[in-house]
Amino acid sequence: MKRISLVILLFVYYNLYSQITFESESDKNCYYNFLNNDIKIEEGLIKNEKEISTNSDTLEFEILDSFDLHRDHLHDLTYGDGFLWIIRSNESEYDTIFKINPVNGEIVNLYQIPLPLSYWSQGLAWDSTSSGGPYFWFTTDNPKNEIYQMKVSDFEIIKRFKSPEIYSYGIDFLDSCVWITVSGNNAKLFKFNIITEIFDTIINLIENSNRFCFSSKKSLIWVHQHNFPFNMNLVFLLDIKTGLSLKCYRTPLINFAGITIDKNSLNGPFLWFSDFRTGMIYKVKEPIINSIDTNIIQRNNITIITNPFEDEATLKIEIQNSSLVKLDVFDLLGKKIINLVDEYLKSGTYEFTFDGSSLASGAYFLVLQADGKVETGKLVLIK
Repeated sequence: MKRISLVILLFVYYNLYSQITFESESDKNCYYNFLNNDIKIEEGLIKNEKEISTNSDTLEFEILDSFDLHRDHLHDLTYGDGFLWIIRSNESEYDTIFKINPVNGEIVNLYQIPLPLSYWSQGLAWDSTSSGGPYFWFTTDNPKNEIYQMKVSDFEIIKRFKSPEIYSYGIDFLDSCVWITVSGNNAKLFKFNIITEIFDTIINLIENSNRFCFSSKKSLIWVHQHNFPFNMNLVFLLDIKTGLSLKCYRTPLINFAGITIDKNSLNGPFLWFSDFRTGMIYKVKEPIINSIDTNIIQRNNITIITNPFEDEATLKIEIQNSSLVKLDVFDLLGKKIINLVDEYLKSGTYEFTFDGSSLASGAYFLVLQADGKVETGKLVLIK
């Protein structure tokens, strides 16, 4: 019975994301506004994405330059040999890598990745130190846990490795090691020694951590939290020794695709971002990183103990500072299903039960508001 339910749920997901039909134009607009982070939720709880993620901890990057590549389905990007290199992949074409002039945004060349159709190449990293290089390292979404080493000179794939877990999307190269983020509720950062071919778990990351790159300070990484459909344009500065979030910045992206750093150019270092949907790339100055350890973000947390769930889900929230707390459940269209908490709570950990027995199978989202901050989580109901 559970297997049948899972098949039905997968069918629902497929139709929801790839063959969507709407009863009215307003329903269609509501859905796409939700995906675009222009979220409209009833009763004025959250009016748009800026209200979701704007708080005293969220900072703004200063945009130095931007270019429109006039291509959609952009994924991760990396910087090497004075150029930007960007992966583009979709299900109907072979995956390619664009070589971009970072001065004017001109596409200098494009190269086909020698993989079968619909492999969905994802993360991309530059390796200029390994013998015989330079090389690209990249991850694929289909299969979901493969990592490739490919020569830059002729795009020949040299080696292929299996990641220790699926959803290995983010990748970077540093100190003769490949570093990989595994996304999901239990996101992790792995280090892969290319000589011994051994994976080591470094730290647990914030939930749904995705694309990342090392900052100009080796012990820190810039990481995007793919918290669909909320906060899809935020990046966090994390200390890989402690796993703590030190800073949070808003990017100009609509649908975050990739991040890389240029440490070598004059007046740098610079961060570059790519946008999956719009085909835009952006250049910002990396903020000065010094004495940053005293500015740790105190984040409220949501833990979904039973997920996926059949009828009831057990939820646990951790509140850092005593404040008015709201915990709501929404569907994919942004409609509020139920309010679970709306009261003043002292700092601490609380456990709640969400009864989904009357709801249809599918994905639902938790929105936790406390102390001027908003955190989200995703529930999956299977019947």
